Amino acid sequence: MTHQLEINVSYIKRKQQEKNKYLKKSGYAARTLIKWLESDKLDSDLNDVLVALKDNEDDLQQTLNSCRVVIKFANKAVNTNFSDEWLKAIEKVLQNVDKLPFLEKEKISLTNLYIAKFYCIKVRNNRDEEAKKCLEQAIFVSRNSEEKIEAYLNLAQYYEDVSDYSKMKNCLEECENIISQSNFALKIDDDYLAYVWILLGHYYFFQFNFRECRKILLEAEIRLESILNQSQNKIQKNSRKLSDCLHYIGRTYFEEYEMVKAAEYYIKAQTILEEYQKENNLAQEKLATAFYHLRLGQILEICQITDSAKYHYSDSIKIFTEFQGSKSGLAQVNLALANLIEYDSTVKAKENKSTLEKQEDQIKQSLNNSLKTGYYRGHLLAMLQLFWLYVRNLKIHLALPLVWKALTSDEFKKSGGILLLYRYVRKFIFGIFYRIRFLIWLKLRYKNVIYKCPCPIHKNQQ
Repeated sequence: MTHQLEINVSYIKRKQQEKNKYLKKSGYAARTLIKWLESDKLDSDLNDVLVALKDNEDDLQQTLNSCRVVIKFANKAVNTNFSDEWLKAIEKVLQNVDKLPFLEKEKISLTNLYIAKFYCIKVRNNRDEEAKKCLEQAIFVSRNSEEKIEAYLNLAQYYEDVSDYSKMKNCLEECENIISQSNFALKIDDDYLAYVWILLGHYYFFQFNFRECRKILLEAEIRLESILNQSQNKIQKNSRKLSDCLHYIGRTYFEEYEMVKAAEYYIKAQTILEEYQKENNLAQEKLATAFYHLRLGQILEICQITDSAKYHYSDSIKIFTEFQGSKSGLAQVNLALANLIEYDSTVKAKENKSTLEKQEDQIKQSLNNSLKTGYYRGHLLAMLQLFWLYVRNLKIHLALPLVWKALTSDEFKKSGGILLLYRYVRKFIFGIFYRIRFLIWLKLRYKNVIYKCPCPIHKNQQ
């Protein structure tokens, strides 16, 4: 059986090589590759693009074009569950690059190729060391300041995902140094500084410094909007960044229970993303849309609009389940759904479990998912939520072991240890004030409270 399989594989490989020789001789394969390179549509069938790459894999003269095509469609590949196929295509291009003369290699952007490889690997595992090595290699082979900044920005995002915030900040400081040193010798695009500010905003957010986070993100918003107004060529590159910037501004308002402002920023971020996707045929940013539904659901949950909250949580779960690229999304949705259980009068009727038991099961499910997928920040958040659930229900004997477990976790150590604890306690104290203020607004039906779902879908139904 094994021998027969080897014969079949050998036969298929020989047939592909014969096909490639014919296509190379006729020039058809090269023309097809160039067609994808010149195409301004990113909504193409990736199977067709993969065929073109396969037909040219034995032609070293087309390595440069193959590299450009792989980089061009990498974002869509990652967003449409083609990451494994794309990783194989990248590996083949890298093998061909090694066979090229030095002068030919210089024409190829190995940095962007390694960054594309990083994203394909990252889909499989958030904390994959091989993914990190791709970015370190991308920095090493960078040909200019722009490529080096691009690699460092992606490395900063990697450290954000694995909750190593000190290293994340080091990468961003390195970017700032490159930009400041390059201003005299080489003009760096303004948008790079905006990207650095956005990730610094992320850093301050995860350190519970919401005021500093919002301050730097508002500066990034102004810069990005100015860039988009000046250059239509940068729409694809910057619309996603602007959307991310607005989304995190909304999150800072959410932490202060400014629900109206938070919802406005979430909806604005999603609207910008959808408009640019539609107008420019961009690959759908599924993860951004899933997080939009998650965050809006959290607002509606706190404002006690539970039916609409469930609607948005349901959409979020659907996207996260369909697309496996986010290791944190489903864990966060599970934590959010645990809060909704106490508002659901059908829970006890459907299952012979108390509300506490149902919430405990939901949070433990998130705990296990976070640990399996390497989302250790989510694991810590789940432990904290479970701790407060036990405290509210006077289960102190169950709550105390969680404190020790949280204090000895990787996330706690990497995020600053005692300093993180101090910031969390400060956040908790301010949170009590914001919560009381919000409850007063809710009772007085003040304008800072949402009473109906403000999303475009529900707004049109009202």
